[in-house]
Amino acid sequence: MTEKEQILERIRQWKVAAAEMDRERAERLRGMGESESARIFDMLVPPNPAAVWRRPERLEASGMVEQQRIFKRGHGARN
Repeated sequence: MTEKEQILERIRQWKVAAAEMDRERAERLRGMGESESARIFDMLVPPNPAAVWRRPERLEASGMVEQQRIFKRGHGARN
């Protein structure tokens, strides 16, 4: 088997495995009870997402303009 054939075979194997993993994930999600899904959700989401993701200085703006200024400085451009 050539190297190219080996690579193509691995790609095929991963595609098969990905489909099986998707099927298994969907099956587990369907079988999950409300209390288990709530428990998992509570582990993933902080009690107050706004406090974590939005610092006070970011309440009025996303920070994109400041990020663009930083990138410009990194590339030597002037404001």
